[in-house]
Amino acid sequence: AVLLGLEGEAPQTVNVETADARVEEIRSTGRINLLGMHEIAFAFDDDLVLHRRKALPYHANGMTIFAYDTEGAPVLEKT
Repeated sequence: AVLLGLEGEAPQTVNVETADARVEEIRSTGRINLLGMHEIAFAFDDDLVLHRRKALPYHANGMTIFAYDTEGAPVLEKT
């Protein structure tokens, strides 16, 4: 769900018939299309880190997004 959201999909309109195939395509090609407009490299095992046993204090399903520039310097942190 996170990957499809990064590609601009919304839970109420995502095509569930093709969702698994799209995630597998992201994983196998190492590319993701941010908001359907900007394709970038995406290393599934490195770029998506799930902390299954950690929870944010105000929401069990909360997440923090980190974005980095091409040099690896942080440009955004959003919770």
